[in-house]
Amino acid sequence: MKRVIITALLCVLMLFTAAGCGKTYERPWDQFCFELEGELDVNKEVALSSEDIEYILGILNNGTWINDLSNCGCDYVFYTAKQEVRYHSECGTFNDYTNKKSMKVTEEQRQKINGILH
Repeated sequence: MKRVIITALLCVLMLFTAAGCGKTYERPWDQFCFELEGELDVNKEVALSSEDIEYILGILNNGTWINDLSNCGCDYVFYTAKQEVRYHSECGTFNDYTNKKSMKVTEEQRQKINGILH
């Protein structure tokens, strides 16, 4: 009986562990955020705290994406481990250029992200 309970608990633990591995957007090894300046996209690094990076990654991983890029200018770029994601602070839109999809955040999220970036 103990063996069955232990086996069941191990299976549940393995399921939780596997579920955590499915994040699409992950922290990069080096710089994460840059402000785009001018028409030539000159990049100026934006220093963010670990908390702020995790907040933005949480939005990217938990948001509702559409399978199309928005027709929206971008003033920030985020380099995750595998993607290039651009953000427009005026309308709160993320464009994932690697996967060709976009997402618009809520007004509350937009204001918090903009507060982090400015």
